[in-house]
Amino acid sequence: MSILSKLYPVPDSVLAVGTKSSKSTLGRKMIFPQSEEDIMLCDLAILTLDTKPQVQSSEIRRHLYGLFCHHSMKVCDLGSLIYEETPSENVTVLEEIIKHLVTQNVLPIVLGGDQNTNAGVLKIISQSKQRPTHLGRIAATIGDSFLEYLSSKKHTNNFSLIGGQSYLIPPTTVEALETYNVYGLASVRRKIESCEPVLRIIDILSVDLNVVQRSDYASSLNISGLSSFELCNIFNFGGISNNLDCILVDKTTSKEMDQSHAEIIAQAIWCFMEKLATRVYDYPSNDDNYHFYTISLNQEFIPELVFCQSLKGLFSRWWVRIDYSRDHLPVSEFVPCEKEDYLACKDLHILPEVWKKWYRKLTTLACPDNSI
Repeated sequence: MSILSKLYPVPDSVLAVGTKSSKSTLGRKMIFPQSEEDIMLCDLAILTLDTKPQVQSSEIRRHLYGLFCHHSMKVCDLGSLIYEETPSENVTVLEEIIKHLVTQNVLPIVLGGDQNTNAGVLKIISQSKQRPTHLGRIAATIGDSFLEYLSSKKHTNNFSLIGGQSYLIPPTTVEALETYNVYGLASVRRKIESCEPVLRIIDILSVDLNVVQRSDYASSLNISGLSSFELCNIFNFGGISNNLDCILVDKTTSKEMDQSHAEIIAQAIWCFMEKLATRVYDYPSNDDNYHFYTISLNQEFIPELVFCQSLKGLFSRWWVRIDYSRDHLPVSEFVPCEKEDYLACKDLHILPEVWKKWYRKLTTLACPDNSI
C-alpha cells in the first residue's frame, strides 16, 4: 500500500500560509512529500485524522507553520487520513501508515483519534519493537475499559498517567492504577520535573486535551487541569525521551477547534520538535560519559544501591540500578530516577520510592510470586 494514496494533501489555503512566512519558520522548511522516497528522508511526520480534511486541523497547521525553527531536522506534513466507512477500517489504515513510518525511523505525530486509535498504535509499535511497550497518557481521567484493555493485551507491560485527578477517576480505577506510574495534577504542579524520568522511557505519548484547564482551553471538560505552559513542558520532556516513537493527540476536531486551541497544540508540538533535535541516548554504559555512585544501605536484603549520572546531552540525567532474578539468573537493569533520589539515599540511607516501584514491577514480570 502506498500510504500517500490514503491521505489528503494539506489544503492549498494552508500551504499558502507556509510559503508567505519567513524562511526560518517551520512552514518554509516543511516537506510535503510527493513520493515514498520523500518520506524516508524525514525525521518526523505530522498526520491528522479528519472527517472533513479541507476543514479540520487547518488552524493547527496555520499556527505551527508560522513558528520559527531552530533545528535542522527534516519534518514532513502528510496531510489527513481519508476516513473509511467504519471506525475499524480507519484504525486498520492508520496502523499500516504508522507501521510504515516507524520501520523507516520516522516519528509520527498524529492529531485526532480516540481510544481505538491508541489501541491500534500500541499494537503496531509493540510489533515493530518486538517487545511490550510503555504507554504514557496525559489525561485528567481514565476509564476502567481502557485499563482492562491494557491488562488483557500483551502489547504493553507498563502504563503511566500524567495529570490525573482522583475526583474524576472511579474508585475501582484508582485501585487498579496502583500497579502503574501515576503523576497526579498536584504532583506535576508541585514539581513538573518529577514526570521526566518516566517520560524518558515511554514508547508512545498519548494526550487527551481535556487535561488542560478550561481557562486555557475553553472546550475542555475540566475546570482545573494543566496550564498550557505545563503541557508544553511535558512535551519538552517527551522530546528528550530515549524511546519515544509516536505522539497521539486527541480532541482536535473542527467543532472543538478555535484559534487559541490551535495555538496551544502548535506550541506543544514545536516544543517537542526543538527538544527532539537535542535527543541523545544516555542509557548507562561503561564509558567516560557516566559517573557511578555506590551507596551502602547496611540492609541484609539490599546491601547497596548503584546510581548513575549521565553526562551526555544538555541534561545530566540520573539512573538507579535494580538487581533481581529472571529465570533463576541474576539480572541488572538501570531505571530512570531524579538526582533527589540519589541525595536522599546518600544522606538518609533509605530506599527511594522509585526503586521500590520498579523492583516490584520487574520482579513481578520475571516471577509473579516475588514481592518486597
